[in-house]
Amino acid sequence: MLAVLRQRNFGLLWFGQAISMIGDWVLFIALPFHIYQVTGSALATGGMFMATTLPGILLGSVAGVFADRWDRKRLMIVSDIARAVMLLVLMLAQTADTIWIIYIVAFLQSTVSQFFFPAKSAVIPLLVGERDLVQANALNSVSDSVTRLLGPSLGGLLMAWGGLTTVVLVDSVSFAVSALMIALIVMPGPKAVHGAASHGAPGMTAVWRDWLAGLRLVRASRSLSVVFVVVAVLSLGDAILTALLVPFSKDVVGIDAQGLGLIMAAQGLGGLVGGVLIGRFARRLTPGQLMAIGGLGNGAVLLVIFNAPTYLLALAAMGLAGVLMSGLMIGMNTAMQAGASDAFRGRVFGALMALGAVMRLGGIAAGGLLADRVGIVPMLDIGAVLFLLCGAAALLMPGVAETAVRPAPVPAVE
Repeated sequence: MLAVLRQRNFGLLWFGQAISMIGDWVLFIALPFHIYQVTGSALATGGMFMATTLPGILLGSVAGVFADRWDRKRLMIVSDIARAVMLLVLMLAQTADTIWIIYIVAFLQSTVSQFFFPAKSAVIPLLVGERDLVQANALNSVSDSVTRLLGPSLGGLLMAWGGLTTVVLVDSVSFAVSALMIALIVMPGPKAVHGAASHGAPGMTAVWRDWLAGLRLVRASRSLSVVFVVVAVLSLGDAILTALLVPFSKDVVGIDAQGLGLIMAAQGLGGLVGGVLIGRFARRLTPGQLMAIGGLGNGAVLLVIFNAPTYLLALAAMGLAGVLMSGLMIGMNTAMQAGASDAFRGRVFGALMALGAVMRLGGIAAGGLLADRVGIVPMLDIGAVLFLLCGAAALLMPGVAETAVRPAPVPAVE
């Protein structure tokens, strides 16, 4: 796995994103705390999460089209610089009367991110090649887990030590470092600059045509269609769990915020272990196998946690869930990257992000509204069953019965 990280171009992207994600987690922990501190309103705090969710629903799929039309390296650099500058405006939001600034910045930040992430996901296969895709995604999973462990603690310390201004400056600098790292990447060929999108003036007709072409590719490819089904069901189930995690911890297990923090840390540690293990044995499993094992295993573990609620069991089981979840995510990303040609990867990932955002919004609403009627544990059981369904759907992936990763064939789509 380290051999992949030593590949110069991928290493630059990986290190830049690791630093950027630490900055994001620092802000993610500190900003809601700041809003609640100055307003005393849970509704005002929730407004920030709504502001960050809406762009994914409104623009995620369309943004992916532009990730195929534009120079992806330049798009990522401009996105990082724009987010670094936007963040500085947050330093003006120091009182309850200026909280509206946070909502605007959060919305704009998320809007820019809709362009960045499809472009990033699309260039990874160009930097490492399809043979090393699973290992590259495993390294990304390791990075995500490490930043989840470090970022929240660092965010709390920085917020207590220097307040919102310090936190904003740290995250802004992290975006600038990411932009510098990406600028040093040497893209391996002209097809990485532009895909096979309809070039020329970016009129709405051309954008619409490119967007439909991406959807046709998903419909024509069995592997991509399965991944979209898995993501839709997974996002719905995960959102239900997210909405009810605090009530479950407090009212069912009987633990406080500190106890919940340790459980989440155990999940992050499990994700780190899972990323390392999968990276080491990457070529022994297909993406479909990783998805199936991750979905079925996670569903089973979650059912045990919710129906035998003890703190020590939840602590150990969430560590195992983190291992399995890393396999599920690595398998999905690899299947998406191998199942779509370079010309279509941006819009396919953009459509996937938009679908996930819609389903998460529905899951959060369903979890909050129905828990009072049917109970917390029954709703959580529904979320766990949805994970099981993810794993079952992944069994329909091409190559599940194989013993080595083989990219799915890409249908010809004009």
